[in-house]
Amino acid sequence: MKLVIVSLFLGLVNTCLAITVTKTAGSASNVIVAGGISWSSLTNHTAGDNAYTTTSADLLTSVSITNKLYLTNFGFDLPSYATVEGITITMVRRNAQSNKLLDNTAYLVINGTELGPNRASGTVWGSSEQTIVYGGAADLWGFGTSLTYSVVNNSNFGFSLQVRRTTSTGTPSQRPQIDLVQMSVTYNTTLPIDLLSFEVQLEKEGHRIISWATSTETNTKDFEVQRAGSNFEFTTIGQTQAAGFSSTIQQYQVRDIDQIQEEVLYYRLKQNDQNGDHAYFDPVSVVLAPIYELRVFPNPATEYISIAGIDEPIDYELELRDLNGRVLVTQSLAKSNTLELNNFAPQRYLLIVKHLPSNTFHVEAIEVR
Repeated sequence: MKLVIVSLFLGLVNTCLAITVTKTAGSASNVIVAGGISWSSLTNHTAGDNAYTTTSADLLTSVSITNKLYLTNFGFDLPSYATVEGITITMVRRNAQSNKLLDNTAYLVINGTELGPNRASGTVWGSSEQTIVYGGAADLWGFGTSLTYSVVNNSNFGFSLQVRRTTSTGTPSQRPQIDLVQMSVTYNTTLPIDLLSFEVQLEKEGHRIISWATSTETNTKDFEVQRAGSNFEFTTIGQTQAAGFSSTIQQYQVRDIDQIQEEVLYYRLKQNDQNGDHAYFDPVSVVLAPIYELRVFPNPATEYISIAGIDEPIDYELELRDLNGRVLVTQSLAKSNTLELNNFAPQRYLLIVKHLPSNTFHVEAIEVR
């Protein structure tokens, strides 16, 4: 057996993450309009369980409209360095009878007021449940850069809907029913540090040295080193003060001397800002590995990765995991030393090559592009 060093070298790049967060409204209310029919069961739009937010009466004539249904208080908590890229509203809905209903208005609600373009759908409300999408991951609803993290985080940010009847003919009972409404916010985060490297080294006595370097820092408070075992539940095992504001290379180090009965340990870095925001960086893994010259290539990869340097493939098993530790693929190297990647999204993964007789591991971070 020998001790190994696992490193994540990020290069001199500003760390940018694309994130989509989806939530349901914490508040729903009727905004009364002249002649409007009230909405009722105002909490039934959050579960998708065939219990509906609906109107208190049918829409009977061609001039029938509903009140405005305001859905707000989605509980978003975007960090201050987030740049909003798009807003998506997904609604599961139906008409209790047939096909005489249409959206009249559909707006974003900002600070409690309908603003921006009317995104009413032209799709008739059908008698079977249908999923309607308003906006999209790259749709800012005409607001551009004014749709900031603070606007989205405000409890009075949300979505409004009004429904109308299209004609007086046909079945008189026309009643909109809403099963589920979700709002998704897509945003990019340019983190306030440039992380050059993140490395974990095992010493002979089994202690682990976790070290990392930054090239720039803005408004940073401190770093937390977090560790997880096979359960992938991270806890903080060390903390060190950050530089705050820096444009020169800063070096940091934490030593983990705990005696842990695990075959694989995962470490990740949490960075805290002075304003209370925080961000996590991809974890790396450390193991006791058998002595062999194992190579994984290409890395980064697009279509496949191959394993070389193994004398007895029948003794080895390959696992591909996401960064949350979830096993995505298990494959015997006796079957093939190549793993196809066409079905995997572009992101980082953990490749684990397991030596079955000794129950030891080789772990490597790979990037699929």
